[in-house]
Amino acid sequence: MAASLPFRPFEYMHWAKHVAPGAPFPMHVSGLPAPAPLPFAVDLSSRRVFEPPAAAREAFSERLLPYIGALGSALLPVSGASEGVFVALAALVERGSAVLVEQPAYRAMERVVQFLGGVPVRVPRVEDDGWRLDPAHVTAALRESGAGVLAITDPHNPTGASISLPERAALIAAVERAGAFLVVDEIFAPFRGAGAAPAWAAQSKRVLSIGSLTKGWGLSALRCGWVAGAPDLVHRGAAVFDLLGVNAPPATLYLAASALGHAAELDARACAAAAALRAALAATDWGAAALSPPDTGITAFLQLPAGLSSGAVATSLREQDGVQVVPGHFFGSDRHLRIGGVAEGCDLTEGCRRIAARLNAPVR
Repeated sequence: MAASLPFRPFEYMHWAKHVAPGAPFPMHVSGLPAPAPLPFAVDLSSRRVFEPPAAAREAFSERLLPYIGALGSALLPVSGASEGVFVALAALVERGSAVLVEQPAYRAMERVVQFLGGVPVRVPRVEDDGWRLDPAHVTAALRESGAGVLAITDPHNPTGASISLPERAALIAAVERAGAFLVVDEIFAPFRGAGAAPAWAAQSKRVLSIGSLTKGWGLSALRCGWVAGAPDLVHRGAAVFDLLGVNAPPATLYLAASALGHAAELDARACAAAAALRAALAATDWGAAALSPPDTGITAFLQLPAGLSSGAVATSLREQDGVQVVPGHFFGSDRHLRIGGVAEGCDLTEGCRRIAARLNAPVR
């Protein structure tokens, strides 16, 4: 695939779109299924759905900005967080410039930086320190690389680590001192619970926050995402969006605004799913494997026993145990698996037991 393209593709996304369905234990998922009943009260036959989109954008913004704690920020609706990542980075990354990215990481940000002609510089999250992103390391990397942008996820994909409010402030201060910009993919924020922390963009004019209604609320079919931040930065993002489309569909925005009226119960459902995964992980004897429990979300990054590779283990788990997981090499570590899942469609405790048994089985 890569040889025929003039850019490096996003390998994980290609893999994820081609995972064979039907695994009895689908522990590769990172988002909730759609809720039942659906949280909508919109008549899609209404004339307003087909009128100019300004009213739909306003209805969406009036409910979203208070929800994410970013009153006063500008908002650009986009088609999901993936488009948000592209729009935000394309607004800020200069060709040939260094951009700090996380390691391990959901590689979308790194691949977009490469597509734009930027140079990714990886900053490690340390497993022995709970996958923290150390502000001191970031400060040093900004200084040494001359990077103009730091691009991260919070909560972190794949580990589920969440950056504390004091460390958030320290990272923002480091970016501001360097005269750089910060792009934060906050797609897993609903798993923290309502009011746990405002969007990063609410705390600095040099930050763009990305979010969507997909992972925590299970509304992926809407393809409703956003970029929020200071008006001048969002205006730059809007100029990028003009190359990709005309407007976010009013029908999507009205449905999203309706869903935001049910934010409390949708957040509660997300938090319950995260708690169910943490309970299953805690109840499992991982033996020679090692796990730093996630702070939030429905994914965790499991360290494999010595000598095992993530691709081979993932294949064995699917073929012999009926458990689908994600090979860690997609996130930059062949020594790990990303595991997770939703109790609504999977016996998480049994799935974890099968993973642990496979990893600790005697070598024959």
